[in-house]
Amino acid sequence: MAYECNEKNLMDMLLNYMKQVEKFKGKTITGKEKKLYVKKQLKNIFKDTYNEHENMIDAVIDMICYLSKHKNMLKGINIKSSCCAIL
Repeated sequence: MAYECNEKNLMDMLLNYMKQVEKFKGKTITGKEKKLYVKKQLKNIFKDTYNEHENMIDAVIDMICYLSKHKNMLKGINIKSSCCAIL
């Protein structure tokens, strides 16, 4: 079953798979392998539209990883719930 590739579905699933891959036990897995796992899962779900979103998916994964390592970067930014339609 292919899902509609809208921002909400994509972000929810992307974050879900990123969290899932972090919980893999007993495996030494590199960051590149984690990213490929997430992308493969998304490609399987969004079969028809994945290719047109692949560059954005790469950028979002990289941004999330960067922000998770630099938590203070968002300090002081007051994000109101109305400004982020996908959340």
